[in-house]
Amino acid sequence: MPPGPTPPYGFAGAFDSFGALTLTWKSRQPDGAVGTTFQVSRRLNNSGRYEILDTVGTREFVDTTLPVGTHSVAYVVVAKRGAKTSTPAGFTMRFGQGGGGGGW
Repeated sequence: MPPGPTPPYGFAGAFDSFGALTLTWKSRQPDGAVGTTFQVSRRLNNSGRYEILDTVGTREFVDTTLPVGTHSVAYVVVAKRGAKTSTPAGFTMRFGQGGGGGGW
């Protein structure tokens, strides 16, 4: 029986022309491991609890529900395989103007 899943890493985020944010990551799983899924949770503007958005079978999640006016978004992704889970891995994006030009 293979060990539990390893945590995701190498996160990146990009907006499409419709305002949806595509979050991608990398994941190396042990030899013989099949059926790994990824649970994606989100927290807005650094407040409140993380809410589970979805569980996906790929290394990508498209967030089409970001509210207008969001200043930051934090995601936590957990690899799951059967009853085993990885250590949570996080990724945060900040939006808006910053000193000297802005961006995220």
